[in-house]
Amino acid sequence: MANGFKSALFGFKKKDVIAYLEQINADYCDGISKAESYSTEIEKKNTALADENKTLSCRCDELAQERSVLIEQKEAANREKEAIASDMSELVLLNTALEEKLKQCEAKAESEKSELCQKLAEAEKQVAQQNDRLSEYEKLIAEREVLYTQANKKVEDANKALDEMQAETDALGREVKHLKDEIEALKKDLEKEKRKAAGVQPDKKRRDAVSAILSYVRKR
Repeated sequence: MANGFKSALFGFKKKDVIAYLEQINADYCDGISKAESYSTEIEKKNTALADENKTLSCRCDELAQERSVLIEQKEAANREKEAIASDMSELVLLNTALEEKLKQCEAKAESEKSELCQKLAEAEKQVAQQNDRLSEYEKLIAEREVLYTQANKKVEDANKALDEMQAETDALGREVKHLKDEIEALKKDLEKEKRKAAGVQPDKKRRDAVSAILSYVRKR
């Protein structure tokens, strides 16, 4: 038999039927227990899903708000982008103008630099000429210093010679004065002798003395 019952006189065996019924009841109870357990698990999952759905709903609201904020930020960014683009256009124009002005300044600076270099070269040339002149002047000054030293030496020698000549002149002056005094004295003596002698010849010694004095004076 498909259900496992064993046949007996006047039908199935009672033991087998009771065992079968107990098995069916056990299977039913087990199915009920499994169904209740599954139902509990489903309810837990439903509760979890409900909580998750609530959380997701809240998150959706938050995302919607964030999306709204992001949209506003995007619009603000777009406006800022347009403003920046406008500023960039102005900056490009300003940069172009500045580059043109910079080129002009560079050209002017280069021209001024070339002019300054030329002036510097001329100044250096003039300085070199001045240095040459200065060297010549220094050489001339050195030569003049030598000449001045020599002239001073000559002046000193001349002054010394003049001093010596002045000393000799003074000595000669004194000598001449002395001789003049002697001659005057002799003249006076002669006059006295003439007055005394009145025609008498003077003696030879006196004449010789007078002649010697006159000869000495002439030689001096």
